[in-house]
Amino acid sequence: MQRWKAFFKGEKTDRTIHVIRFESLHEKRSYMQSAYKCFKRFGSVHTIRTACVDCLFIQYKDAKDAAKVLKISQIEIDHIRFRILPADKFHDQITGCCTHHGHIFTAQTNNLVTIIKDSSKNILNDLNDDCLRQIFRNIHSLVDFCTVANVCKRFNAIGVEIFSLKINQKTFALSELNVNGDDTLLRLELFLTMFGASVQAAHLNFNDLHFGNTPNAENLALKMINNYCKNLRSLSIFIGCNENKINWMEIHSVLPMLKYLKIHLHHKVIKVDLLTDFIAACCMLETMIIDCGWDFQLILPEITFPKLVKFKLPNFIYPQLDRFLRHNTQLERINCFSFDHVRFIGLNMLNLRKLTLQGGRTVEDDVLNSKSLNKNVKIKLENLFTDGRDIGYVCQLKNITTIWAEVWAPFRANHLISLAKSQKELKKLTLYILDPKIKYPIDMIKSMLSYADKLVDIIIVCGNGLRIQFNEKDFDEILKVLERRHNSINLNIKFTNSSFLSGKWHTEWEKEKIIIFNDKSNRLNVISHYIMPRSYY
Repeated sequence: MQRWKAFFKGEKTDRTIHVIRFESLHEKRSYMQSAYKCFKRFGSVHTIRTACVDCLFIQYKDAKDAAKVLKISQIEIDHIRFRILPADKFHDQITGCCTHHGHIFTAQTNNLVTIIKDSSKNILNDLNDDCLRQIFRNIHSLVDFCTVANVCKRFNAIGVEIFSLKINQKTFALSELNVNGDDTLLRLELFLTMFGASVQAAHLNFNDLHFGNTPNAENLALKMINNYCKNLRSLSIFIGCNENKINWMEIHSVLPMLKYLKIHLHHKVIKVDLLTDFIAACCMLETMIIDCGWDFQLILPEITFPKLVKFKLPNFIYPQLDRFLRHNTQLERINCFSFDHVRFIGLNMLNLRKLTLQGGRTVEDDVLNSKSLNKNVKIKLENLFTDGRDIGYVCQLKNITTIWAEVWAPFRANHLISLAKSQKELKKLTLYILDPKIKYPIDMIKSMLSYADKLVDIIIVCGNGLRIQFNEKDFDEILKVLERRHNSINLNIKFTNSSFLSGKWHTEWEKEKIIIFNDKSNRLNVISHYIMPRSYY
């Protein structure tokens, strides 16, 4: 506990605000990055930390900026409402609240407002249509859309106008209508009846839904989408365990109109021929993304998708990929797991502009296969494993814009320098340092920055208990290197520990802290982001 307190020491009461969610949603979710983007609008943020999923602590560098934020009283982060409280009043404000597994549940009732039913005294009669429109723009829940639109004719007319526009601009997720019972299907039908025509993007994941005892509920839901969502253009679906009973062809009439399709497949969960027919029916796609497990027996339809320009098949080795690509040589962007098909891509995909390569056997083989690529193709290398001795092969490639690499000893600063000298188009570099033998990663970054003129983002992830020490002196030294650049490109650097690799899956008992270093010109922005494992405190 003492180590934990020391890690989060230094909070200044007049510069710190507390942000607490109005109600707990029982979800393991991190708001740290979104909170930083939101609150930096009001001033220079020094640190952001959290002690549970419902509560954030934001410390500004200037007390005046914190005071400005306190005047707002509440704010919205990722469509979730948060209450803003001063640091010295925080504990008084939550008297009567209880905690459970890191969640904070508000139990106060003294702030509830009694609704006046007498229409002559109801304030809503004094609000013109423009006022109601402004109020409705601040409603984000799909359930609330239906509730508000069914209050009266006036609410319906204004609600349909505002909510239809909001739905048109967001991705409709079935899980937002979940009520854990038979009412889920009724709620879905009510929503689609009113707003189905406005849905242009949808995410379907039946694992998140509970239809109670309604038989064949999943296929009934798909039929509703097929009937009401006539303007659907973007579809993302997750096919989980035990979903062979779902007939995805129930939405057959909307498939030919889709421009974007993303399918996430759990291992061996659906009949292969059904999936092939489903993809083939999406004949006007511009983007196709299929993410599945290693051992999934995928068969892509060997047909031409005339408008397809972007194709992604990450995390899966598909031996017959050449057969699919032979029918779709117009592709401009390809993301595939294995380097085995690069030679075919280089010789046949003449319109290719960007190629993302993941995995591979050895860097030497990858380079030999990649030499057939057009010199104008921008390359991203991901899942690269290197100890530095094979960096020379990577340096032979040209136009690499992104590198994601896991590095091991004896990887040293001179390897990064060689990389930066050879890759003049490098814009993003991510290094996973999991070997404790690698020392002083900050010094490695300083050494290579003089040669990486176009580098915009650097992400350093440390594992196995490694911790990076970064201070104001390091910041000033890196800033001096940037000032010697011939261009005005800004640089963002992020350091984080390996527990952050779990991302949204980390538990609500883990604690987070973000420390921000930046200058007035925003030439350099450095974020140190740590998630504290339970064993630490």
